[in-house]
Amino acid sequence: MTTTNRNALLETPDVPWASDAIELVFTQESRSVANHSARSWIFARMIRDHLNLTNEVDETLLFAATLLHDIGLRRDAREPVRFEIDGADRAAEFLTAHGVGAPEVDKVWEAIALHTSPGIPERRGPLTFLTRAGAGMDFGKFTECISDDQAAAIHEAYPRLAFARSIVDDIVEQIRPPRSADRCSPSDTPLSANARHRQASRSWNATPPRHDGANNGGMQRQPYQLSTTGA
Repeated sequence: MTTTNRNALLETPDVPWASDAIELVFTQESRSVANHSARSWIFARMIRDHLNLTNEVDETLLFAATLLHDIGLRRDAREPVRFEIDGADRAAEFLTAHGVGAPEVDKVWEAIALHTSPGIPERRGPLTFLTRAGAGMDFGKFTECISDDQAAAIHEAYPRLAFARSIVDDIVEQIRPPRSADRCSPSDTPLSANARHRQASRSWNATPPRHDGANNGGMQRQPYQLSTTGA
């Protein structure tokens, strides 16, 4: 892979808040989870291009939703809610503070809040679908979208660093009393949170139905098709 191709693969959108978003993630998430967040952004773009969805999703919103999707696992004071909701709220605060409009912020909030919910993001439009799919690709799904050279370049830039163990530990920490006793639903325990995460990580291969219509207004749904001959 040439230096030019590598740089294009790892590039970020040309928005004034991109560097602030990266700093937020890499200073408040563990390094392995932060690297996962960065990889999820790159993978989501690759799936977007593979499915010819470039004109159907705003790249800056996709960057925000994928990069910030696990910011609810940050290591500071947290609200007593699920990490997906806390992360969606934190991302919304960040984007609002940087002048992003309310309708766009709401789309990012939904994409982050639903990124571990199998069967729902696939029906909530391309941004929500791609946010979940980009994170899912980091668990070994949708590999037809990536070459060995691309994978090597991405993991060289953002190594895994025992990511699977680290993210489970961070999720369990979210619901460990007394710091955040009600972080998940009242019936959740560390074991049930662990099981919920593993169930989500196994469910990325569900066929993702396409939701047509602007702003989720349409009701026609056809499956997104991943194939080795895609763009």
